[in-house]
Amino acid sequence: MSEFRVPVVLWGVASLQVVMALIASVADWPAQLSTDRSSPGGVVEWLVKGSAVSAPLVFIAGVVVIGAMAARRGALGVVGDGLAIPIAVVLAVASLGESFAEGPLTAPRAVLIGSGVLGSLLALLIIGAVIHDVRLRRRSHA
Repeated sequence: MSEFRVPVVLWGVASLQVVMALIASVADWPAQLSTDRSSPGGVVEWLVKGSAVSAPLVFIAGVVVIGAMAARRGALGVVGDGLAIPIAVVLAVASLGESFAEGPLTAPRAVLIGSGVLGSLLALLIIGAVIHDVRLRRRSHA
């Protein structure tokens, strides 16, 4: 098991996004701000656009890959830690954006706000893990 926290946090975020996508698919919450419910739903929509409360598959796959990079020692681990910061920013901005979005809502407002709060807290958790891992890497090279 790695002593680094960034990979564990990122893989946890990716797993939670998959669970949220499954819940959204069952609840019929398509991608937020879609103009109607006639677009293809379920797994296909999640792969391309995400759901009202989860990211698309491309983002989740990127989180998993960056987590794998951050688990390594050396330069690859440092790069993975560095790439976790933009992931956290994107997660926070996207989560808060859906919380305060106007337009045709496809999911209950409370669900969107809850998802926004959760996404923002996860982004802060990623930032905290990056700070921890950077300090750990510095100590191991001193």
